[in-house]
Amino acid sequence: MNIFKKIFGINSTASESIEPNNLTIPFSEDINEQLFLDSQAPGEQQKPEGKSNPVALFLKKEYCTEGYRDGYSYHSGDILNAKIKALMSEFRNAVDVQLEAIRSDVQIQKEHRIEIEGLSGRMVKRIDLLIENQLQTIIQLEKEKENSSAEDGLVMKVVNEYREGFMRGLEDYQTEKLLCGNSGMFN
Repeated sequence: MNIFKKIFGINSTASESIEPNNLTIPFSEDINEQLFLDSQAPGEQQKPEGKSNPVALFLKKEYCTEGYRDGYSYHSGDILNAKIKALMSEFRNAVDVQLEAIRSDVQIQKEHRIEIEGLSGRMVKRIDLLIENQLQTIIQLEKEKENSSAEDGLVMKVVNEYREGFMRGLEDYQTEKLLCGNSGMFN
């Protein structure tokens, strides 16, 4: 024990004060609780957010509900035709935005292919397949854009949903007007 006292400089008063009963750990209440919380359920993977596809976003909307609202509120064939033309125009705009994004990506891939052409044959083949796939998508989107002027292709579903909703809204409006007018309750 003397050796330890000389080496470490521990005296008898210091060794007595380091008893398990005398130990206190300082606690700070400033620790942020969010450090220890995991709000994600076990096994649930967070999906990285990539580029949004404007055509897919356009097709996801609830056009039947929108048509119902418009049919109930405006009940005019001119409004229906104008809104359908606006929907087709919006679709063509979404296709144009998507086409521009794909063309830009193709350009980037072509430049990347040039940079790695002598390094890896496998990577060049992968990039060629990617570019070919993107060019096929461009052709398909161009065809959809042409078809949209005749209310055909992908936009046909949107137009039909909107038209169906508009007709239901118009029918509900007319039924309500007929019932309220004939009963005399709301005159």
